[in-house]
Amino acid sequence: MNAPQDERLWHYLDGLLTPAEKAEVEREIQRSPELQQRLEAMRHVTHYLRAGKIEEPSRDFTATVMGNLHRKTASGGLSPRNGLLLLLGIVVAVLSISFLMGKGSYDSQTLVPLDQLNAPGQVMPDLPSFHVNAKWIISALMVVAMGLAFVVLDQTVLRPFFNKRLQHH
Repeated sequence: MNAPQDERLWHYLDGLLTPAEKAEVEREIQRSPELQQRLEAMRHVTHYLRAGKIEEPSRDFTATVMGNLHRKTASGGLSPRNGLLLLLGIVVAVLSISFLMGKGSYDSQTLVPLDQLNAPGQVMPDLPSFHVNAKWIISALMVVAMGLAFVVLDQTVLRPFFNKRLQHH
């Protein structure tokens, strides 16, 4: 539906149309099942809105809101304790991976033979094989882990620390 058609239907439901406009809309509704469905949906909305009770705010609502404007909002995210635990976990993971890389655990290249993935009796096109360098993948994961560690460190340790120092000065 387009906006002008919806506006005419709303005016029809609200009784704001002239008799000629009302007759024209009723003819269009009779000819169009889509328009009939749209009108029925609009009737449900109108009924729901008219049946609903509008709640009034308390007398001191504005004063309460205005009085609380100076308060700081609650900080979302990790608590400092949970942030430090997450940071410790990331550091342990990075150190473990670094140790394994230093020992040469990820130095080999692995061949991934896609042409051998064919199920018996199934005809598949020939797929190429390719080499995977595990050291590059692990290095990329370490970079991501270190980036995450810096974000966690910033959010849970550095910002709260410097915010407290700024409030005291």
